[in-house]
Amino acid sequence: MVYRFVLALLLGVSGSLHATKPDPAPAPALQFLTEHSPPGEYLDENGELAGVTFELLRSISEQLNENVHFELMPWARAFAMATTQPNTALFETTRTPSRESLFQWVGPLKIHRIALYARKDHFNVAVPPAYWPKHYIACEYIQSVYLDKLIELGFNEERNLFKTVQHGDCFNLLLRGRVDIILLSETSAALRAQEVEELGIELVQLNGFIETRQYLAFSRDVPVERVARWQQALLQSYRDGRMRALYHSVYPEEMITALEQVATKPHEVAN
Repeated sequence: MVYRFVLALLLGVSGSLHATKPDPAPAPALQFLTEHSPPGEYLDENGELAGVTFELLRSISEQLNENVHFELMPWARAFAMATTQPNTALFETTRTPSRESLFQWVGPLKIHRIALYARKDHFNVAVPPAYWPKHYIACEYIQSVYLDKLIELGFNEERNLFKTVQHGDCFNLLLRGRVDIILLSETSAALRAQEVEELGIELVQLNGFIETRQYLAFSRDVPVERVARWQQALLQSYRDGRMRALYHSVYPEEMITALEQVATKPHEVAN
């Protein structure tokens, strides 16, 4: 009798504890920060975030049932927030050794080829690169990894290196004759070719292309498992054609094919 009573009491307590066990807390919402960089990310005529890379990431967020808030802002501000605020991701971020430990990396989202460009009518191609800083003004935006490339060439912010707030400003300054040398991806140069031609301006490429890869960079506090789900979902979008469907009208076939090849070798993505 006593045994049955004690057993019933224990079962009742166990059941009560089980019944009151709280549900797991939902994962905190993520903020995804980006800059004005068409055709990947930009504000449309209604002031709404648009662009093919934004659309790709939004579709993945829906697939993963993730609560994501997207916001566009100047790159320097976005970068500062991504390195100081929790549950944050930054895109499209160039992956470099100096940035490696700052983020958890998902991608690549893009594979670009970058080169220096100048206006042909404002630039003497006979001038050796070592003398460019003596004759010309270079331009790049704040917090860009490519600033180091210009500094290596001898450009200095105090004399001949102009830094802008957002991506694309240097191109506009080049067209207006305010600066002489800028960095452009092969894709950007092709997309802007018609605009340049209509203005009667010819661009000249000054050096060979450098390959760069752009990523979705998560803050360090985001759980590794959550980041891994994003990586796998992104690679799946390369395999199932969703990325191609969005990218094919604005990015070169060479880039799209390269991203699809990345998805066939997932063990190499982290390298």
